[in-house]
Amino acid sequence: MSLTPPPNLPPVIERELFDVCIIGSGAAGGIAAKELAERGLRVVVLERGFWVSPTRFRTHVMPYQLPYRGFREGHGTSDYTGFLYAPHPSTSNPAGEEIDYALLPAVGGKTLLWDAFSWRFGEHDFQGRTAGDDWPITYQDLAPYYDRAERFMGVSGSREGLAAVPDGQFLKPLTLRCGEQIVREACVAKLGPAYRMFPVRKAINTEPHGGRAVCHYCGHCMRGCDVDAKYTSANSAIPAALATGRLTLVTGALVREITLRPDGDRAGDVIFLDVQTRQEHRIHARAVALACGSVEDARILLLSRSSRFPQGLANSSGWVGKNLVSEMGLGIFGYLESLVGGPVVNDDGTGTHGAIANLYYDKNSPDFARGYGLYVGAQRPQIPGLLRALEGMGKEFKKRVREVYPALVYVGAAGEILSHAENFVDLDPDQRDEFGLPLPRFHFRFHANELAMAKDALDKCASILEVAGGVRLAAYETPRPDFDGENLVGLARMGDDPRTSVVNHYNRAHDVKNLWVLDGASFTSYAEKNPTLTVVAVAMRAAHYLAEALRKSEV
Repeated sequence: MSLTPPPNLPPVIERELFDVCIIGSGAAGGIAAKELAERGLRVVVLERGFWVSPTRFRTHVMPYQLPYRGFREGHGTSDYTGFLYAPHPSTSNPAGEEIDYALLPAVGGKTLLWDAFSWRFGEHDFQGRTAGDDWPITYQDLAPYYDRAERFMGVSGSREGLAAVPDGQFLKPLTLRCGEQIVREACVAKLGPAYRMFPVRKAINTEPHGGRAVCHYCGHCMRGCDVDAKYTSANSAIPAALATGRLTLVTGALVREITLRPDGDRAGDVIFLDVQTRQEHRIHARAVALACGSVEDARILLLSRSSRFPQGLANSSGWVGKNLVSEMGLGIFGYLESLVGGPVVNDDGTGTHGAIANLYYDKNSPDFARGYGLYVGAQRPQIPGLLRALEGMGKEFKKRVREVYPALVYVGAAGEILSHAENFVDLDPDQRDEFGLPLPRFHFRFHANELAMAKDALDKCASILEVAGGVRLAAYETPRPDFDGENLVGLARMGDDPRTSVVNHYNRAHDVKNLWVLDGASFTSYAEKNPTLTVVAVAMRAAHYLAEALRKSEV
C-alpha cells in the first residue's frame, strides 16, 4: 500500500485529548492502532523513529559494493541493515551472555526487517505446558484473532493437521526446492512420519493480497522488502489506521515517562522528547498502551517512578523486567552429494522453506523440557564464506567451491528458552543513551535445560543431513546456542494473580486501570516458534477489550 508519510506534528497536539495513546508502531502498535481507529476511537501513536522508504533498503546490493563485503554481523554493525538499528541500545551483565539486542526505531519497527515467519502457538504452548507457567488464556481464546491477523497480513502456508503448528487462513504455500525435496523424502523414508517436512509459514504474498505486490523470491527478506510483498506494520497496518482519519502519528518521539494521575490508579500524561530538537512534550489520553517491544516497555515502566510506585509504574508485584524469555538457535551447514557438480541455478526462494514440527510437543524428552522446531533451507547464500571449510588451495579450491555451491543445504533448530529468576532486565546504573536515559541491562545465561536441548537439536540436525546423503561442513563438539535478540518477550507478563504478574488476561495492568501492555512483553512464557503472529493476535484481542472498556467508561 503506497503512502505519502505525514509530516511530524507541532506541539499543538499537547492541547488535545486522545482516546488512546499507543507507544510504538511495530507489530503490536500498528495493528492496535488500526483496530482502535476502525472502531471509531481517536488514537495517537508515538514512534521514536521515522518513516523509512523502501528505496533505502539494501535488499539487492552486491557484497562487493559494501565497505566490508557484507561480512560484518550484529544488529548495529551489519553492512546491509545496521544503519536502521540503534547502534548501542543496551548493556549486558559481564557475568552472563553478551546479548545482541535489536532495537529498530522506525515506523513499522522490526517488521521492516523480519523474516516473516508466522506461526500459531499450539494449545500446549498456552495450557498444559509441563514446564514454565501456563498462560491465563487458551488457544481457543486467541484463535479468532489468529484468523483475523492471517487474513489481514497475508500468510502463506499449507494445512498439515499438526497440533504443534495449528492450521490457519492461508495464501498458497511456498514451494520446497530441489534440495529440500531430497531432504524431505529421505526424512520420511528413514526417520519416520514425525520428521515430515512442510513449507514454512510466512507473511509473504505468494499471490496478490492487501494491495501489495507478489513476492519475486529474491531471498533477502531480512534486508527489507523493497517491493512490499512482505507484510510490515508500515506498509499495511499503519496506512489502514491513517485511512480512517482518526490516527495521529507522531514520529521522532522518544517516550521517557508515563506520569500518574492524582487519584493514584490511572496513568496521566505521556512525556516524550522530540529526538531532533530535544524538546519535551506531553500527550493527554484516556488510556495509554505500551507496544514498543518488551525491553522498551519495561524500561519506560521502570523509569516511571512515583511515591505510589517506587519500583516503576504498575510494578507493585516486582515483575516488571522479570521473566526474560526468547528463543535460541543453532544449526549446521552441509551439502548434498547428489547435487554436487550440478548447474548453479537461481532457485526461487524466500530463505528457508522447509519446517519440521516440534518432535517433543506432546511428550517431553527425558533430558529436557519443552522442545524445538527444525528448519531446512536449500537456498544459495550470496556470501558462501562457510565454504572455507573445504580443503585445498588455489585453482583446486575454486574448483571444489564451484562443485559444492549448488549442493549447499542448512539444517537448523529454534528452541524454547524457559524462564529463570536469574534472567531479567533492569536499568543500568552507569550507562546512558544519547538522551541521558539509563540503558536497559540484560542479565542472562543459558541453563541446563537449554544446553541439553541444544545438544539434542544438533544431533537431530546431523541425522537429517546424514540420511539425505549430506556432508557436514562444520562440526562443533560443544555447541553454544545463539540467544535471539530480535524476538524477546516477557518482562511485563500476564496472569490472574496481581502478585506474580503485571497485566491481566486482557493485557490491562493490574495496578493502573487505564494502562495496557499490548505486545510480547505480556507473554507468560515462550514457545519454539517465532512469536510475531501471536504478538499481532494478542494485540488485536487486547485492543478490542480496550475499546470496549472505553465505550463502557470503565477506564
